[in-house]
Amino acid sequence: MSELRESVGGDDAAPRPATTRQGTRAEFRIFTGEPVVDLLEIMDFPGYPEEVVNSIPPDEFALMAGGALTEVMFCHDDPDGYSLAKVSLAPEVILPAHTHNVDCLYYVVAGWLQLGRRRLDPGAGFYVPRGARYGYRAGPEGVAVLEFRHATKFDIDVSDTRSSTWIELRQAAHKYNGWPGFAEEAGYRSPSIETNQ
Repeated sequence: MSELRESVGGDDAAPRPATTRQGTRAEFRIFTGEPVVDLLEIMDFPGYPEEVVNSIPPDEFALMAGGALTEVMFCHDDPDGYSLAKVSLAPEVILPAHTHNVDCLYYVVAGWLQLGRRRLDPGAGFYVPRGARYGYRAGPEGVAVLEFRHATKFDIDVSDTRSSTWIELRQAAHKYNGWPGFAEEAGYRSPSIETNQ
């Protein structure tokens, strides 16, 4: 596991557990940037509209999926805790319109995305309340976005039935040949530094 549950800075500087709204003790935690759980452990498998599923052959879905990687960087054990995910999209990938059953705060860390008519560059972000429908597309270099949730379980319901969305996504997947190697590149981690203690 890549979360550290330890004191930092000696006993005097050790963080003290805090009491949460539910009265349970919260624990100070550090995370290292390595994925901690598989995405499908905290998110339900996406639901797609039947007309979309019936119009796209399975091998095309697989080709389109090659341009997206989601890694869970932090997740409390407590169902009332927090989670943090990093979503990386390859160049020109479209995240079709969808909803979640929990609120989410998004922060762009690399590349840029188009949300409606707005371009969001690194340092920008957006908040989506539960049930609000949204989608976005990655710029020509792709995009990396952090997703912060006060939830450790959530769903995703893809509702975009516009043929133009799915045609553009399929065209991008073919243009980039399914973005070979993208997941490995997006999930790259620098070697950890070992310390002698």
